[in-house]
Formats: sequence, C-alpha cells, structure tokens
Amino acid sequence: MKNGRGTLAQYTVALPGGLAHKPANISHADAAAFPLAGLTAYYALVTVGGLKKGDGKRVFIVRLSLLLSQPS
Repeated sequence: MKNGRGTLAQYTVALPGGLAHKPANISHADAAAFPLAGLTAYYALVTVGGLKKGDGKRVFIVRLSLLLSQPS
C-alpha cells in the first residue's frame, strides 16, 4: 500500500462514524465480508454502470435476504 494505511494488520484506526456493532446472529467471517459485498455492488453500479443520484434509474437488489437469513 502506497500510503501505509492498509488493513492487513493486527490493529488499525477507524473513525467512530465508520463503525457498527456486529449482530450476534452473524459470524465474524460474514460480518467481515459484508462491507466488501457492498463496495463491490457500489463499484459495479456507480463506476462501471454510471448510475447517478437523481437520474431516474431504479435498481432491484436480489439475494440480500439470503445472506442475512442464513443460520450461523
């Protein structure tokens, strides 16, 4: 990482506004993967797909409930 602010470390620093409590029914692995799925979707919609706020387009998100409803 060029700026030395990567997260491949035992400890890291984060602003309080960027943190959330992990629900008890979600494993640590699922909780760690959840932001990556969101960032991947954002990248696909905004960067690749050109989606912009207020352009009148709609997005239908499928299978999110499958991830959240699986027993741990």
